Amino acid sequence: MRQNHSIWAVSLLIGCWAWIGLDRQLLPAAAACDHPESVDQGRREQASKVCEMIFRHQFKRDIPDSLLRDAQAIFLSIEKQDPSPEFMKRFAKGQKLPVRPGSEFKEGVGPWLRIDDLEWSDKEAVVVQASIYVGPVAAEWRRFRLVRRECHWVIVEDKLIGVS
Repeated sequence: MRQNHSIWAVSLLIGCWAWIGLDRQLLPAAAACDHPESVDQGRREQASKVCEMIFRHQFKRDIPDSLLRDAQAIFLSIEKQDPSPEFMKRFAKGQKLPVRPGSEFKEGVGPWLRIDDLEWSDKEAVVVQASIYVGPVAAEWRRFRLVRRECHWVIVEDKLIGVS
């Protein structure tokens, strides 16, 4: 009977190690890297990279020049919040217009690009719901699927969901 408990305990321990990734790493390295704070920080860093990629994709492909002609700025929001000042600094140069936080958006001033939702299927894949809003009859919604390849995020699907 004691042997069955030992086998069960070892199986449970191996299962837990596999679940948190210890089957691929040495225990001290995993213990140092798998704290909830570092896991959350890693996810935030990846989410930030994904959001930047989606916004840059929208700048290049989804905003017609006719909208930019009369615009004063482009506005950004991520999950109903303004991006951090550090995130906004990434767009300080290289854009046709200034990039401002979404909380400053007013109709008629420019397009409002929003990341509405990020849904992680695993640490290497994410589905992003994004939209561009200009006014009540000028908006579009898209779903992007991204995968991480060789440390870079790649858009593998860009699907138009709706327009108004």
